[in-house]
Amino acid sequence: MSLQFCGPTQIYLQGKAVLQPIDWQNDDFITYFLGDEQSRITITDHRPFVNRQAQFAIQGMGQADFLNVFCQPALVTIDSDGQETNVVIEDTDDFVAKEPILWMGVLEDNLLPANPLTWLHFEETKDHRIAFVGLVDSFNQRGFEQR
Repeated sequence: MSLQFCGPTQIYLQGKAVLQPIDWQNDDFITYFLGDEQSRITITDHRPFVNRQAQFAIQGMGQADFLNVFCQPALVTIDSDGQETNVVIEDTDDFVAKEPILWMGVLEDNLLPANPLTWLHFEETKDHRIAFVGLVDSFNQRGFEQR
């Protein structure tokens, strides 16, 4: 694995059924596949408040609340070897508006909006959708809609 990025970001999720929880029994973190296991993109979230909200969402309560809480500034580390990509998310107090955006999602019709990206990785899911994770330059880039 090689380090692709480490620093504070805003998080933005796009698409339906973007996060597939695979390890949520631990109090310290929750791990997700982006899309599904075939994408080989994992996200490990160490933010306690977000993980409490995720527990409610997994039990079928408060899914809209979870998305709003998940899409908050965070310290992000991305490692990738071209086959697998691991995203680690932690709390941060060091966010400023010019930080990049961690943009993750699943494409439904293979259409990706044109945003100024510094890094992008695609993987196919088992139902032939495309999972993606990328870094957008910053909030100040024209054309990117913030949640």
